[in-house]
Amino acid sequence: MSEKKSSVLKTILKLGFSFFLAAGLIYWIIPVKPEADASVAHRINLHFSWLKDLLSGVSIFWFVLSFLLQGITCFICFFRWKLLLKASKISIPYLTASKLGLIGLFFNSFPGGMVSGDFSKMVYVVKHSRQNRTQGVMSIIVDRILGLMGLFFIAMLACLMIFNQLISSSPEMKTSVLMMIGLGVCSIIGLIVITNKSFFDRLPPVHLTLKLAEKFLPSKIYTMGMKLYTAFNDYQDNKKIVIHAFLLSLAVHFIASLAVFSAAIGLGETQIPLKMYVASTQLGNLMGSVPIFPGGIGGRDVVISQFLLKSGTDISQTIAAGVPILYTFVISLWSVIGGIVFTTQKGNINISSDEEEAEKLLNEEKAS
Repeated sequence: MSEKKSSVLKTILKLGFSFFLAAGLIYWIIPVKPEADASVAHRINLHFSWLKDLLSGVSIFWFVLSFLLQGITCFICFFRWKLLLKASKISIPYLTASKLGLIGLFFNSFPGGMVSGDFSKMVYVVKHSRQNRTQGVMSIIVDRILGLMGLFFIAMLACLMIFNQLISSSPEMKTSVLMMIGLGVCSIIGLIVITNKSFFDRLPPVHLTLKLAEKFLPSKIYTMGMKLYTAFNDYQDNKKIVIHAFLLSLAVHFIASLAVFSAAIGLGETQIPLKMYVASTQLGNLMGSVPIFPGGIGGRDVVISQFLLKSGTDISQTIAAGVPILYTFVISLWSVIGGIVFTTQKGNINISSDEEEAEKLLNEEKAS
């Protein structure tokens, strides 16, 4: 078998495994119990009938609201990335950032999840930016890091608000709560490190890593690493932008929780408090960020469903399964919109490396 055919086969197998895993997890959380001797076709038909009934019973108003709230999180993310690009002296119109962000959403739906979406944006930045390519790539990396830090922090706050209820509900929940509190503390430390250049440069692991990299890595890889390290310094020199981006991340994850909350109300669930959805959404999105899940499908659904079932709330299995599945449907619709943008995108992307223009934008941001 030729190398090309082998690579294609591996890609197909990865795609197949990822989508099969996602479908299997969705199948597992759907509360349908067919007879033991039922055929595979009959079992699948029962699950599709359950999904059909679920969607047909959703309140249109609350579904549209969930869709719009999820859209708001997307466009805040696009603005956050544009803000981070300013720190790297890269000028990009908000419309362009939104286009690339929507294209990233489309690629999030493939195996690799967020990694695929981020990589697609990196490809566009490298292709269409004549200068500051390294800074553009670093902006995407920092954008993802700040996004996760915001997720950890919001999850920690939500878990602390309902700590007593969660910690006494089940051993699995106790572990999850303690993990999220630990990650929340790490996000605070991470923010301090990113915004404090002198503190970061004095960290022993940083010096050791740089020395080992220079000694053992090939020169080309070391040079690229140092370019990324230098690009990272742009953010340490612009604390205000980093803090703004972090606050935007908090807003993104809270509004995403509102989207899940709206989906639940659309299914008729009105007993569980919002703070429970805030905690479950962050845990679900954390699992959904694992690259083996296409668009987070499967992993996110299982975690949200199990969290709601095991957190001591009075919720039916139908609602516990229906809420994350409906939310996944909302996210998938935005991915479809991203696919439309991707297939209709023509010509060059407007990415300017004009330092004078970018510097002007940066000074305006600092002044405000």
